[in-house]
Amino acid sequence: MGGPLARSGPFLEDTQSAARTVVLTHHRAPATLAEPRACSATALFFDPAMGNGRSRNPIAREAECVLYPPPVELLIPQQTWLCLGALNITAGAATETLSFCPAMSIGMVGAQGLNVPFANCEPLAAGSMVSATSMSEIEGDEVDDLDLSVAMPGPVTITEPNATPIGPWPATGDVGIRWQSAGATSAIVTVTARDTAAASTTIVCLPRTNGVVFLPTALLAQSNLRTRDARVTVASYTDALRPASGAMREYRLSAGFSSTAILQPNR
Repeated sequence: MGGPLARSGPFLEDTQSAARTVVLTHHRAPATLAEPRACSATALFFDPAMGNGRSRNPIAREAECVLYPPPVELLIPQQTWLCLGALNITAGAATETLSFCPAMSIGMVGAQGLNVPFANCEPLAAGSMVSATSMSEIEGDEVDDLDLSVAMPGPVTITEPNATPIGPWPATGDVGIRWQSAGATSAIVTVTARDTAAASTTIVCLPRTNGVVFLPTALLAQSNLRTRDARVTVASYTDALRPASGAMREYRLSAGFSSTAILQPNR
């Protein structure tokens, strides 16, 4: 822990660039939070040349963190999506197939992209292999050369600012978020209000160091999150990237764990 992270993470800031990415996340919240565990894979395969996407319009940036207004729709379903045919995603002993081809009215894109849940997440432990593969299954298949695999990093355990899953916000200063996840090459830390019914700003940090990031005081003041119950989610991934070369397209596969802690204002 503490070494530099090699990748910037699979967080999608805008839809201005072409995407060819598969992200598998196994969410393992502490049992004391009474949140369900779940795992799913999200695929993003589009060409923005004819799309109308936009960025999330950040309010402010500081250090490794960005403050965003209440969720801004990225218009992901309205992008020019590629025909995938069948994309096979294997995680541990489980395999799910994601079928999509807009020209043939196969599949549907949601607000976050193409998503396939896994029925049983428990076998997905540290070191479990995750792979994403595709071949030419149907006419017009534009993704037929994807073949990447990666081993899951260690599960995420959040240790600061509190040793327990629910604890107080530090009253003043930058807030250090620390966690453990051995072998990760990227991480994403998200802070938002726990009450999802009310509009909330969001802080997203892309750490450069494995296991630690600091929420800047200025962003916390602008967000008012320190005055509310807030959910801190740490997602930690290992990544496989195949750079573009000649006729070969660039692909990215990210697989990892996420966990949550709750910060409460001093009452």
